[in-house]
Amino acid sequence: MKTVLYVCFFVLAWAAASLFPDDAAARKTDSASVFPGALSPADESHSPGSEKTEKKESDDPSPGFGETRMRIMDEIVFAPVDEDGDGLFDALIVRVDVEILYAGFYSITGVLRKNGEIVADKPVFDGPAVPDGGAADPYGPGIHTLSICFSGDQILRSGENGPYDLEITAFDPALAGQKTVVTPVYDHLSFGEFGGLASLSGITDTPVDTDDNGRYDGLSVAIETNVILPAEYQIHGSLYDSHNKAIGQTVATHPLDSGEQTVMLQFPGQPILRSGQDGPYEVAVSLATAKNRGMDGMKALTRAYTHLDFEGILDLDGVMIDQGIDTNGNGFYDVLRVSFGADIRAAGTFRIAGYMKMKWKTRRFGVHAMPLTLTLEPGHQTLILDFPGQFIKQYSIDGPYEIEVSFWDPADNRQVDKVTLNPTKPYSHNAFDPSGFRTPLESAARMSGKTGTQAALTGVFAEHLADSDDDGLYGHLAIDVEVNVQFPGTYCLYGNLCDFRGRMVCEELASLDLDAGVQVVTLAFSGAKIRRHGASGPYQLESLMLLGSGFEEIKEDAYQTLAYPYLQFSE
Repeated sequence: MKTVLYVCFFVLAWAAASLFPDDAAARKTDSASVFPGALSPADESHSPGSEKTEKKESDDPSPGFGETRMRIMDEIVFAPVDEDGDGLFDALIVRVDVEILYAGFYSITGVLRKNGEIVADKPVFDGPAVPDGGAADPYGPGIHTLSICFSGDQILRSGENGPYDLEITAFDPALAGQKTVVTPVYDHLSFGEFGGLASLSGITDTPVDTDDNGRYDGLSVAIETNVILPAEYQIHGSLYDSHNKAIGQTVATHPLDSGEQTVMLQFPGQPILRSGQDGPYEVAVSLATAKNRGMDGMKALTRAYTHLDFEGILDLDGVMIDQGIDTNGNGFYDVLRVSFGADIRAAGTFRIAGYMKMKWKTRRFGVHAMPLTLTLEPGHQTLILDFPGQFIKQYSIDGPYEIEVSFWDPADNRQVDKVTLNPTKPYSHNAFDPSGFRTPLESAARMSGKTGTQAALTGVFAEHLADSDDDGLYGHLAIDVEVNVQFPGTYCLYGNLCDFRGRMVCEELASLDLDAGVQVVTLAFSGAKIRRHGASGPYQLESLMLLGSGFEEIKEDAYQTLAYPYLQFSE
């Protein structure tokens, strides 16, 4: 704690020195004098007529008994300091000029009062009031300047507006004197150091079933807050299972008024289902200003939920079969086919995307399954995904491979569920055919003399922000990707948006029927996911993949966006 306090004092002293430069050779502002309890030793070069030579005590003039040795001068300057530029004053710094008539040990303290009650008597809120004390070395005669620092949070929490009574008490070796002056008018809500603006007092969880189908679409968490300063606040929430593994994260931004009020956080049900862990879950909540200054945090346990009570598209039955398929009898696999059984919970039409993960040392690669759109009915079904063998061969990485299957709503291009299957058998990449599997469309094209790829990424990109509700925050970061299509058909474009550290912010998949020619496909990345990730741009579009029937083109580092602040995006 001592180290933190000394750093805070040094910063504020520096700020005071920059605000109050010396205006005469006989004046001195001591950086250490930011402590309200003591004057620093005098720099003799600033004292009138001083020399850097040793003097005997008898050489110095001595005051008579009861004679004034120092006096507080009338010139007193007040300056609120906003050190971190957040619009709130971290401290009120007061400059006091003191005339030393005789060399000796001296100290000065200061207190702000309102109607006789203390408003502030500390340099920083979480430190003690600095006790009375004197300098380790004597002060020489001359005019010295002292900067007294009062905690911004202490002023805020007093709840009192200025003007305040500033009581300055000066101590010399034999006498004590006091001077009281009135400060300018200040609004206490304009002060705030590093906390105390708002606090958390309670957490209550409630399951939510929006469609009344008996399964929870999410977990709603009510956060009780007590706000001192009206402002825009962020509530960050994380959900953890009993093994301390994160199974959900969310953030909400609200303008909050003074007083006690409730803020709601929503955790989606699908990650809870996929965690495979029953409750109770731990909810960790933190409160911060919109500029990310931490205010408070707390944790609580939810009720004892069963993970199967939460919503998802399907439940895996645990059966998965993977096999290599040789379509042309040349002894190599053209396709790695993966089939798995599932109990479908909800009927609907879904775009199903399969992703085969490969790892080589510290690098990760992947192969996408051929595009698939199915209408599913409730009950047990077997789903089949085909992964092109040519790309498995291209990466030269042996199995086993991990398979992820995601389900997307084609109406709004929103991911509604994702499951991880069991690893495949340990295939050798040399078992796959590098020439690839030809669809009927490709075969017809080759027979008619049309050769080449089905489509290609041109390398031309553009970006734009979307604010659909005109609230000043962006709902999407859209990246336009130009493609040159040779053979008309259904194509998928997939990409990861990553932050500057390479961490994935979000992923997006667009599926379209494209005609021949050069055209633009847009990947609209969720502004809410960008905001929840909590990292500002520039963002990198990575693992950009253009997929067709038996066709795939990949660009690892495709495009970099502008440097958007993440707080520009909506929830």
